[in-house]
Amino acid sequence: MSSLDHKTLILNKSWQPVHITTVRNALVLLFKGAAKAVCHETFQVYDFEDWLRIPPNGNGFVSTSKFVVSAPHAVILNNYDKMPTIHSFSKRNVFKRDRYTCQYCGKQEHDLTLDHVTPRSKGGASEWTNIVTACVKCNRTKADRTPKEAKMKLITKPYKPDLNLTAILHKQAEHNPVWGRFI
Repeated sequence: MSSLDHKTLILNKSWQPVHITTVRNALVLLFKGAAKAVCHETFQVYDFEDWLRIPPNGNGFVSTSKFVVSAPHAVILNNYDKMPTIHSFSKRNVFKRDRYTCQYCGKQEHDLTLDHVTPRSKGGASEWTNIVTACVKCNRTKADRTPKEAKMKLITKPYKPDLNLTAILHKQAEHNPVWGRFI
């Protein structure tokens, strides 16, 4: 994996974690002056020019023909003090929860639909715990039946995801222990 694809934690100007992005996007924010890099050991902040002088820090580095720049573990935004809004139940968020995978056959495709586990005609609601992603073929096969009636098994039972940003970031921090200092 290229260092540009490694992850960087984004903090708002109040030092609260608000997002996770790629090193590539973090460096763009630094270059444009929209953010400053944060040293995970000293908590000093650096603009792009100063960050160019920092040696690689364990998160990789990016080389160009003119310089080598350390990949930041975290950046702090200069003008953003809000906490991000957590989106609620929507088609897009169901696709994200189910990782764009049919919950009946396991295929990952772009041509997915939403399926009511308990069909609406049988009292099924449009909510987190009754909606899954399904490929067109599986959705047609299941039709207006429950998975049991259609003799189909769900790979993952539908659930309401934890929409608590801090919990999400803690889970992501397992991949980068340095982030624990910011969360």
